[in-house]
Amino acid sequence: MRERLIWLAVALAGIWVSVALISIFAPDFVSGSEQEHIPLAALITWVSGLFASRSVLNELVRRRRQPGKVAPEQVWMGVALLTAGVWVVVMFVSIFAPRTETGSDPTRIPLAMVFAPIAGAIVTSMVCSYSRLLEEGPDQDP
Repeated sequence: MRERLIWLAVALAGIWVSVALISIFAPDFVSGSEQEHIPLAALITWVSGLFASRSVLNELVRRRRQPGKVAPEQVWMGVALLTAGVWVVVMFVSIFAPRTETGSDPTRIPLAMVFAPIAGAIVTSMVCSYSRLLEEGPDQDP
């Protein structure tokens, strides 16, 4: 039980530390003739973090040991490390990817910051779904 909680904490910490760093350091959406800065990351990134957290909690909380199947400890560790890794990549892409500039008063749009957390939540959900398939193993019809 303790191992399960450790891996759950690793996965959730990976998500939420990345969300916090994205919210603080991601480039702002800059618009208008007065070049107003809108902290778009702080407004929307946490929603993707919530969806990713939901996927991780669904998978890691409901795991049960089944005889003859892959050990759940290995699955928990894999989900946690892959989730943390995905969100570290999301963080770097969101913070360091170039911004799109348009118009005569350059409007700077951080598209990567908008789409990377959404992609991170989707990939986290896919990792959790794949881990379920891995644990259940191939179908064995007689």
